[in-house]
Amino acid sequence: MKVLAFAPQYLPIVGGIEILVDTLSQQFRERSIETVVVTDRPGDLPEREVINGIPVHRLHFSRAIEARESSGLLRSMHRLSHIFEIEAADLLHVHAATQTGAWFINRLLKKLSTRPPLIVTQHNPLEPDRTPSVVRELLLEADAVTAVSCAVLESTIRFAPRTGFSTVILNGIEPAHAPAGAQEDTPPFHRLVCVGRLHHDKGFDIAIAALASLRARGIEADLTIVGGGQARRDLEQTAATCGVADHVHFRDMQSHAKTRDEIGQSSLVLIPSRMLEGLPLVALEAAHAGIPCVATDRGGLPEAVENGVTGLLVPPDDVGALASAVMQLLGDGDLRRRFGHNARRLAQKKFSLDECVGRYMMLYRACREGNPANFGF
Repeated sequence: MKVLAFAPQYLPIVGGIEILVDTLSQQFRERSIETVVVTDRPGDLPEREVINGIPVHRLHFSRAIEARESSGLLRSMHRLSHIFEIEAADLLHVHAATQTGAWFINRLLKKLSTRPPLIVTQHNPLEPDRTPSVVRELLLEADAVTAVSCAVLESTIRFAPRTGFSTVILNGIEPAHAPAGAQEDTPPFHRLVCVGRLHHDKGFDIAIAALASLRARGIEADLTIVGGGQARRDLEQTAATCGVADHVHFRDMQSHAKTRDEIGQSSLVLIPSRMLEGLPLVALEAAHAGIPCVATDRGGLPEAVENGVTGLLVPPDDVGALASAVMQLLGDGDLRRRFGHNARRLAQKKFSLDECVGRYMMLYRACREGNPANFGF
Protein backbone atom coordinates (compact mmCIF):
# COMPACT_ATOMS: atom_id res chain seq x y z
CA MET A 1 0.00 0.00 0.00
CA LYS A 2 1.21 3.49 -0.81
CA VAL A 3 0.02 6.54 1.14
CA LEU A 4 0.35 10.14 -0.05
CA ALA A 5 0.64 12.11 3.21
CA PHE A 6 0.11 15.88 3.17
CA ALA A 7 1.78 17.79 6.03
CA PRO A 8 1.88 21.56 6.66
CA GLN A 9 5.67 21.45 7.12
CA TYR A 10 8.20 18.65 7.31
CA LEU A 11 11.72 17.86 8.46
CA PRO A 12 14.24 19.40 8.91
CA ILE A 13 11.61 21.74 10.42
CA VAL A 14 10.86 20.20 13.81
CA GLY A 15 7.40 20.40 15.34
CA GLY A 16 4.70 18.11 16.62
CA ILE A 17 3.11 17.22 13.27
CA GLU A 18 6.50 16.87 11.57
CA ILE A 19 7.74 14.46 14.22
CA LEU A 20 4.52 12.45 14.23
CA VAL A 21 4.36 12.08 10.42
CA ASP A 22 8.02 11.07 10.27
CA THR A 23 7.58 8.54 13.09
CA LEU A 24 4.42 7.05 11.57
CA SER A 25 6.00 6.86 8.12
CA GLN A 26 8.99 4.91 9.38
CA GLN A 27 6.77 2.58 11.40
CA PHE A 28 4.51 1.99 8.38
CA ARG A 29 7.50 1.17 6.19
CA GLU A 30 8.43 -1.66 8.57
CA ARG A 31 4.88 -2.96 8.03
CA SER A 32 4.98 -2.81 4.20
CA ILE A 33 3.16 0.53 3.87
CA GLU A 34 5.05 3.12 1.82
CA THR A 35 4.55 6.81 2.64
CA VAL A 36 5.31 9.72 0.32
CA VAL A 37 5.13 13.17 1.93
CA VAL A 38 3.88 16.31 0.18
CA THR A 39 4.47 19.56 2.02
CA ASP A 40 5.08 23.30 1.74
CA ARG A 41 8.46 24.61 0.59
CA PRO A 42 9.78 27.36 2.85
CA GLY A 43 13.10 29.07 2.22
CA ASP A 44 15.69 27.22 0.15
CA LEU A 45 14.77 23.68 1.08
CA PRO A 46 15.07 21.27 -1.89
CA GLU A 47 12.08 20.54 -4.09
CA ARG A 48 12.51 16.83 -3.60
CA GLU A 49 14.62 14.71 -1.26
CA VAL A 50 14.56 11.55 0.83
CA ILE A 51 14.56 11.99 4.62
CA ASN A 52 14.94 8.96 6.90
CA GLY A 53 14.04 6.81 3.90
CA ILE A 54 10.81 8.75 3.19
CA PRO A 55 10.42 10.54 -0.20
CA VAL A 56 9.43 14.19 0.28
CA HIS A 57 7.97 16.56 -2.33
CA ARG A 58 7.90 20.29 -1.51
CA LEU A 59 5.70 22.79 -3.33
CA HIS A 60 5.44 26.57 -3.02
CA PHE A 61 1.93 26.51 -1.54
CA SER A 62 2.38 29.48 0.81
CA ARG A 63 4.43 31.53 -1.63
CA ALA A 64 1.84 31.06 -4.40
CA ILE A 65 -1.07 32.09 -2.18
CA GLU A 66 0.75 35.06 -0.66
CA ALA A 67 1.77 36.35 -4.13
CA ARG A 68 -1.84 36.06 -5.37
CA GLU A 69 -0.64 35.57 -8.93
CA SER A 70 -2.45 33.10 -11.13
CA SER A 71 0.81 31.89 -12.69
CA GLY A 72 2.20 30.76 -9.32
CA LEU A 73 -1.06 29.10 -8.32
CA LEU A 74 -1.20 27.25 -11.63
CA ARG A 75 2.42 26.08 -11.34
CA SER A 76 1.83 24.63 -7.89
CA MET A 77 -1.45 23.08 -9.00
CA HIS A 78 0.18 21.53 -12.06
CA ARG A 79 3.03 20.11 -10.00
CA LEU A 80 0.66 18.67 -7.40
CA SER A 81 -1.31 16.97 -10.18
CA HIS A 82 1.92 15.56 -11.59
CA ILE A 83 2.98 14.19 -8.19
CA PHE A 84 -0.43 12.61 -7.78
CA GLU A 85 -0.09 10.86 -11.16
CA ILE A 86 3.47 9.61 -10.77
CA GLU A 87 3.09 8.39 -7.18
CA ALA A 88 -0.21 6.55 -7.88
CA ALA A 89 -1.10 6.34 -4.19
CA ASP A 90 -3.66 3.91 -2.80
CA LEU A 91 -4.75 6.34 -0.10
CA LEU A 92 -4.56 10.08 0.69
CA HIS A 93 -3.89 11.24 4.26
CA VAL A 94 -4.12 14.97 5.01
CA HIS A 95 -2.55 15.95 8.33
CA ALA A 96 -4.31 19.20 9.35
CA ALA A 97 -7.04 20.40 7.02
CA THR A 98 -6.02 23.93 8.01
CA GLN A 99 -2.64 23.71 6.25
CA THR A 100 -1.85 26.13 3.42
CA GLY A 101 -1.93 23.28 0.94
CA ALA A 102 -5.61 22.61 1.71
CA TRP A 103 -6.75 24.92 -1.11
CA PHE A 104 -4.63 23.03 -3.65
CA ILE A 105 -5.63 19.60 -2.32
CA ASN A 106 -9.31 20.53 -2.48
CA ARG A 107 -8.97 21.81 -6.05
CA LEU A 108 -7.19 18.62 -7.09
CA LEU A 109 -9.93 16.43 -5.60
CA LYS A 110 -12.59 18.38 -7.50
CA LYS A 111 -10.79 17.75 -10.78
CA LEU A 112 -10.61 13.98 -10.34
CA SER A 113 -13.32 11.70 -11.68
CA THR A 114 -12.14 8.99 -9.29
CA ARG A 115 -9.78 9.20 -6.35
CA PRO A 116 -8.29 7.01 -3.63
CA PRO A 117 -9.86 7.06 -0.16
CA LEU A 118 -9.23 10.29 1.75
CA ILE A 119 -8.44 10.51 5.48
CA VAL A 120 -8.10 13.86 7.25
CA THR A 121 -6.42 14.00 10.65
CA GLN A 122 -7.05 17.20 12.57
CA HIS A 123 -4.31 18.12 15.05
CA ASN A 124 -5.75 21.27 16.64
CA PRO A 125 -9.23 22.46 17.60
CA LEU A 126 -10.97 24.50 14.91
CA GLU A 127 -12.10 28.05 15.63
CA PRO A 128 -14.86 29.02 13.14
CA ASP A 129 -13.94 32.70 12.92
CA ARG A 130 -10.33 31.82 12.03
CA THR A 131 -10.96 28.86 9.71
CA PRO A 132 -11.51 29.25 5.94
CA SER A 133 -14.43 27.53 4.21
CA VAL A 134 -12.10 25.28 2.19
CA VAL A 135 -11.33 23.42 5.44
CA ARG A 136 -15.01 22.55 5.85
CA GLU A 137 -15.16 21.33 2.23
CA LEU A 138 -12.15 19.07 2.76
CA LEU A 139 -13.55 17.64 5.99
CA LEU A 140 -16.92 16.94 4.40
CA GLU A 141 -15.23 15.30 1.40
CA ALA A 142 -13.16 12.91 3.54
CA ASP A 143 -14.04 9.23 3.80
CA ALA A 144 -12.81 9.29 7.41
CA VAL A 145 -11.81 12.05 9.82
CA THR A 146 -9.59 11.42 12.82
CA ALA A 147 -8.61 13.79 15.60
CA VAL A 148 -5.75 13.61 18.07
CA SER A 149 -7.97 14.32 21.09
CA CYS A 150 -11.64 14.47 22.07
CA ALA A 151 -11.46 18.27 22.23
CA VAL A 152 -10.22 18.40 18.64
CA LEU A 153 -12.87 15.96 17.38
CA GLU A 154 -15.70 17.89 19.06
CA SER A 155 -14.60 21.18 17.51
CA THR A 156 -14.16 19.53 14.11
CA ILE A 157 -17.66 18.04 14.08
CA ARG A 158 -19.16 21.35 15.20
CA PHE A 159 -17.37 23.12 12.36
CA ALA A 160 -18.14 20.51 9.71
CA PRO A 161 -21.23 18.47 10.75
CA ARG A 162 -20.36 15.44 8.67
CA THR A 163 -22.26 12.17 8.68
CA GLY A 164 -19.26 10.09 7.60
CA PHE A 165 -16.97 8.15 9.89
CA SER A 166 -15.04 10.14 12.53
CA THR A 167 -12.97 9.00 15.50
CA VAL A 168 -10.14 9.88 17.89
CA ILE A 169 -6.69 8.36 17.40
CA LEU A 170 -4.44 9.59 20.17
CA ASN A 171 -0.88 10.55 19.32
CA GLY A 172 1.71 8.02 20.39
CA ILE A 173 5.46 8.21 20.87
CA GLU A 174 8.26 5.81 21.66
CA PRO A 175 9.09 5.55 25.38
CA ALA A 176 11.95 7.76 26.53
CA HIS A 177 15.10 6.53 28.23
CA ALA A 178 15.40 6.57 32.01
CA PRO A 179 13.70 9.67 33.45
CA ALA A 180 15.84 12.32 35.07
CA GLY A 181 14.73 15.62 36.56
CA ALA A 182 11.51 14.53 38.28
CA GLN A 183 13.40 12.03 40.41
CA GLU A 184 15.56 14.62 42.20
CA ASP A 185 14.30 15.79 45.58
CA THR A 186 16.52 18.84 46.09
CA PRO A 187 18.56 19.66 42.96
CA PRO A 188 21.08 22.52 43.24
CA PHE A 189 18.81 24.49 40.95
CA HIS A 190 15.61 23.76 39.08
CA ARG A 191 15.44 23.55 35.30
CA LEU A 192 12.16 24.61 33.74
CA VAL A 193 11.63 23.88 30.04
CA CYS A 194 9.28 25.18 27.35
CA VAL A 195 9.27 23.63 23.86
CA GLY A 196 7.60 24.95 20.71
CA ARG A 197 7.66 27.59 18.03
CA LEU A 198 8.35 31.07 19.32
CA HIS A 199 4.96 32.68 18.85
CA HIS A 200 2.70 34.80 21.03
CA ASP A 201 0.09 32.03 21.10
CA LYS A 202 2.49 29.69 22.93
CA GLY A 203 2.55 31.97 26.00
CA PHE A 204 6.30 31.71 26.64
CA ASP A 205 6.28 35.33 27.81
CA ILE A 206 4.03 34.19 30.67
CA ALA A 207 6.60 31.52 31.58
CA ILE A 208 9.35 34.17 31.69
CA ALA A 209 7.25 36.43 33.92
CA ALA A 210 6.49 33.46 36.18
CA LEU A 211 10.21 32.68 36.41
CA ALA A 212 10.85 36.25 37.56
CA SER A 213 8.17 35.83 40.24
CA LEU A 214 9.73 32.55 41.41
CA ARG A 215 13.21 34.00 41.67
CA ALA A 216 11.85 37.00 43.57
CA ARG A 217 10.55 34.49 46.13
CA GLY A 218 13.97 32.88 46.48
CA ILE A 219 13.44 29.88 44.16
CA GLU A 220 16.68 29.01 42.32
CA ALA A 221 15.40 28.19 38.83
CA ASP A 222 16.33 28.77 35.21
CA LEU A 223 14.12 28.51 32.12
CA THR A 224 15.19 26.93 28.83
CA ILE A 225 13.06 27.72 25.77
CA VAL A 226 13.56 25.31 22.86
CA GLY A 227 12.32 26.37 19.43
CA GLY A 228 12.61 28.90 16.64
CA GLY A 229 10.40 31.70 15.45
CA GLN A 230 9.94 35.41 14.94
CA ALA A 231 9.04 36.12 18.57
CA ARG A 232 12.52 35.42 19.94
CA ARG A 233 13.53 39.08 20.09
CA ASP A 234 10.32 39.96 21.94
CA LEU A 235 10.92 37.13 24.42
CA GLU A 236 14.50 38.24 24.99
CA GLN A 237 13.19 41.73 25.69
CA THR A 238 10.62 40.32 28.11
CA ALA A 239 13.38 38.46 29.96
CA ALA A 240 15.46 41.65 30.18
CA THR A 241 12.50 43.71 31.37
CA CYS A 242 11.68 41.11 34.04
CA GLY A 243 15.30 41.08 35.18
CA VAL A 244 15.92 37.40 34.38
CA ALA A 245 17.85 37.63 31.11
CA ASP A 246 20.74 35.64 32.63
CA HIS A 247 18.36 32.89 33.67
CA VAL A 248 16.46 32.38 30.39
CA HIS A 249 18.30 30.23 27.86
CA PHE A 250 17.19 29.96 24.24
CA ARG A 251 17.91 26.84 22.20
CA ASP A 252 17.30 27.05 18.48
CA MET A 253 15.30 24.39 16.67
CA GLN A 254 16.91 21.06 17.58
CA SER A 255 16.68 17.45 16.54
CA HIS A 256 13.97 15.37 18.16
CA ALA A 257 16.59 13.45 20.16
CA LYS A 258 18.16 16.63 21.59
CA THR A 259 14.75 18.03 22.46
CA ARG A 260 13.93 14.82 24.33
CA ASP A 261 17.18 15.21 26.26
CA GLU A 262 16.24 18.76 27.26
CA ILE A 263 12.88 17.52 28.51
CA GLY A 264 14.37 14.53 30.33
CA GLN A 265 16.88 16.70 32.20
CA SER A 266 14.27 19.18 33.40
CA SER A 267 12.50 19.52 36.73
CA LEU A 268 9.22 20.58 35.12
CA VAL A 269 7.87 21.19 31.63
CA LEU A 270 5.74 24.31 31.20
CA ILE A 271 3.05 24.57 28.49
CA PRO A 272 1.50 28.04 29.04
CA SER A 273 -0.38 28.10 25.71
CA ARG A 274 -2.93 30.75 24.88
CA MET A 275 -3.98 28.76 21.81
CA LEU A 276 -6.27 25.73 21.72
CA GLU A 277 -3.75 22.90 21.64
CA GLY A 278 -4.72 19.51 20.23
CA LEU A 279 -2.56 16.91 22.00
CA PRO A 280 0.95 18.43 21.99
CA LEU A 281 3.78 15.92 21.71
CA VAL A 282 5.84 17.86 24.27
CA ALA A 283 3.31 16.86 26.95
CA LEU A 284 3.57 13.21 25.89
CA GLU A 285 7.38 13.38 25.76
CA ALA A 286 7.42 14.79 29.29
CA ALA A 287 5.02 12.10 30.51
CA HIS A 288 7.09 9.27 29.02
CA ALA A 289 10.19 10.78 30.69
CA GLY A 290 8.43 10.98 34.04
CA ILE A 291 8.49 14.79 34.11
CA PRO A 292 5.36 16.57 35.41
CA CYS A 293 3.85 19.40 33.37
CA VAL A 294 2.24 22.66 34.37
CA ALA A 295 -0.05 23.59 31.49
CA THR A 296 -3.05 25.73 30.65
CA ASP A 297 -6.49 24.16 30.82
CA ARG A 298 -7.34 24.71 27.16
CA GLY A 299 -8.11 22.47 24.19
CA GLY A 300 -6.73 18.96 24.47
CA LEU A 301 -4.18 19.71 27.20
CA PRO A 302 -6.42 18.36 30.00
CA GLU A 303 -6.41 15.04 28.10
CA ALA A 304 -2.60 14.95 28.22
CA VAL A 305 -2.06 16.45 31.69
CA GLU A 306 -4.40 15.15 34.39
CA ASN A 307 -4.79 17.94 36.92
CA GLY A 308 -3.60 16.87 40.36
CA VAL A 309 -2.50 13.46 39.04
CA THR A 310 0.25 13.90 36.44
CA GLY A 311 0.67 17.67 36.65
CA LEU A 312 -1.19 20.89 37.27
CA LEU A 313 -3.48 22.96 35.04
CA VAL A 314 -3.81 26.74 35.25
CA PRO A 315 -5.78 29.40 33.37
CA PRO A 316 -4.07 30.98 30.35
CA ASP A 317 -2.42 34.41 30.70
CA ASP A 318 -2.23 34.07 34.48
CA VAL A 319 1.34 34.67 35.66
CA GLY A 320 0.41 34.31 39.32
CA ALA A 321 -1.35 30.98 38.85
CA LEU A 322 1.52 29.57 36.78
CA ALA A 323 4.15 30.71 39.28
CA SER A 324 2.17 29.31 42.23
CA ALA A 325 1.69 25.92 40.54
CA VAL A 326 5.39 25.70 39.68
CA MET A 327 6.40 26.72 43.20
CA GLN A 328 4.10 24.06 44.66
CA LEU A 329 5.80 21.32 42.66
CA LEU A 330 9.35 22.59 43.04
CA GLY A 331 8.85 22.87 46.80
CA ASP A 332 7.58 19.32 47.23
CA GLY A 333 9.92 16.65 45.88
CA ASP A 334 7.61 13.80 46.89
CA LEU A 335 4.66 15.34 45.04
CA ARG A 336 6.76 16.03 41.96
CA ARG A 337 8.10 12.49 41.98
CA ARG A 338 4.59 11.04 42.40
CA PHE A 339 3.24 13.13 39.52
CA GLY A 340 6.18 12.02 37.36
CA HIS A 341 5.53 8.36 38.15
CA ASN A 342 1.82 8.77 37.38
CA ALA A 343 2.61 10.56 34.13
CA ARG A 344 4.93 7.83 32.92
CA ARG A 345 2.45 5.10 33.80
CA LEU A 346 -0.35 6.96 32.00
CA ALA A 347 1.82 7.54 28.94
CA GLN A 348 2.73 3.87 28.67
CA LYS A 349 -0.95 2.95 28.78
CA LYS A 350 -2.58 5.77 26.83
CA PHE A 351 0.04 7.24 24.48
CA SER A 352 1.65 4.11 23.07
CA LEU A 353 3.26 4.38 19.64
CA ASP A 354 2.34 0.78 18.80
CA GLU A 355 -1.31 1.50 19.60
CA CYS A 356 -1.28 4.68 17.50
CA VAL A 357 0.35 2.95 14.51
CA GLY A 358 -1.96 -0.06 14.79
CA ARG A 359 -5.11 2.06 14.77
CA TYR A 360 -4.01 4.02 11.72
CA MET A 361 -3.12 0.80 9.91
CA MET A 362 -6.55 -0.68 10.64
CA LEU A 363 -8.20 2.50 9.39
CA TYR A 364 -6.08 2.50 6.23
CA ARG A 365 -7.13 -1.05 5.40
CA ALA A 366 -10.79 -0.42 6.19
CA CYS A 367 -10.81 2.67 3.95
CA ARG A 368 -9.26 0.70 1.10
CA GLU A 369 -12.00 -1.89 1.54
CA GLY A 370 -14.59 0.87 1.27
CA ASN A 371 -15.99 0.84 4.80
CA PRO A 372 -13.97 2.79 7.37
CA ALA A 373 -16.59 2.15 10.07
CA ASN A 374 -15.47 -1.51 10.08
CA PHE A 375 -11.86 -0.91 11.01
CA GLY A 376 -12.08 -2.77 14.30
CA PHE A 377 -12.60 -0.40 17.24
